[in-house]
Amino acid sequence: MEGSEGGGENVLRMKAALLLLAFSIFACGGPAPMSTSAVVPVASATTSTTSPSDLEVTIQGCGAPPVTFSVLCEVVELIETNHFSPPDRPTMAAAALDAVATFETGDTEELPRGLVCAVPSEEFAPLCESIRAEVLDSSAPVSDIVERAVDGVLSAMVDPYNVYVPPELSGSIGEDGIVPGVGMVIAALSAAGSPCIRVAPSCPLQVVTVLPDSAAEDAGIRAGAVITAIDGEPVEGLGTVEAAGLLAGEAGTTAILTIDSTEVTLTRTPADAIPMSGEIVGSTAYLRLPEFGFATHLELHAWLTAFNDAGVDRLIMDLRDNPGGYLFSASIVGSEFVPSGVLYRTQERVGNFDYPAVEGGIATRVPLILLVNENSASAAEILAASLQERDRAVVVGTPTFGKNLVQSSFELRNGGLLRLTIATWTTADGASVAGTGVVPDVTLTVDPTADVASVVDAVLSALG
Repeated sequence: MEGSEGGGENVLRMKAALLLLAFSIFACGGPAPMSTSAVVPVASATTSTTSPSDLEVTIQGCGAPPVTFSVLCEVVELIETNHFSPPDRPTMAAAALDAVATFETGDTEELPRGLVCAVPSEEFAPLCESIRAEVLDSSAPVSDIVERAVDGVLSAMVDPYNVYVPPELSGSIGEDGIVPGVGMVIAALSAAGSPCIRVAPSCPLQVVTVLPDSAAEDAGIRAGAVITAIDGEPVEGLGTVEAAGLLAGEAGTTAILTIDSTEVTLTRTPADAIPMSGEIVGSTAYLRLPEFGFATHLELHAWLTAFNDAGVDRLIMDLRDNPGGYLFSASIVGSEFVPSGVLYRTQERVGNFDYPAVEGGIATRVPLILLVNENSASAAEILAASLQERDRAVVVGTPTFGKNLVQSSFELRNGGLLRLTIATWTTADGASVAGTGVVPDVTLTVDPTADVASVVDAVLSALG
């Protein structure tokens, strides 16, 4: 369907620009500069020790770290200046040390002549000796060991959504963990549902969400599936981002996943955003939003214009398996359905911020039904919770995921990416979905394979 043209689209683009600018200023802040005042150097600017194995280690602060160690310095600084509730340095340092102690790799490099170990503070100094011992024992690349230390630091956080993406894997995972070209979210999860640093028997690699009309759905993959190998390579010992790197690839290529001892062939699709799909059943409009992407609000506006022109009686918006996406997108989508007022609020290190509806929505009067399930998360929950609280929508389905956290991405000097949780969010009245999700007004479980007509009939029947 063609998007609307002329003034309407320009207004929408202006709304998007304003909200994105606000989000960039208040929520993201862009890549933070490396500040030597923020990362306190170790007490001695340089401390040299010579080992019996002739590998000299020089310990210094983060004022001018070598490239290999800059990622550790930068990540710690970004955590301390941007995370909504950062751990203290002794906790981060201990977690980094534990991660290096369990490091294993088959990769090797020539033994360096010396090791300049830059650490954020004295609490991290023991890490230098641990890295030195690992290098001498296995000839592992120093950069790989430091990246494992970074993973350890992130494991010390109070929430599980903080991820370091190495430069070589920067395109392997998208917003909210979606693997581009594959259309699913994966994670190494414990029995309690907590993410782990590495895949292990007690923490298998699981499919969290499968997006509609994606390569994963076409291959018959369902949420909850456990992946044990990708293209014959066991995933045990890999991090989630590394596993995503094996899954991502060029459109048209295939990946063979071992799921429950069965091989499933997946053909990758273009990594473009998955479009909305919709149709009119009788006098009811149906629209499925697979994610909240950069242009979701423009697609939505075009569909709403067509539905208005058709004179529909109601709209069912399907948010099942929607993992979320851009915060500003949820704001503009919500603004189509309410004329004014605060949609939701964020609580950040730098203060609390309100996100109001932008005037000019074209569907403020149409009766609205939101269909959700346990995989509706993040921005999808913001939309559902805020419209439910305003009595603007009836929520139907099963309780949602329960994610009340906001992430932002920071580009690192080494070309990698750091995703940090920079805020929590609540509805305008202060309600949180943490632990409960959005509780539907009407409980309904819909067959994920049902066609649109069947979905519409099930929802309307449940509403009486």
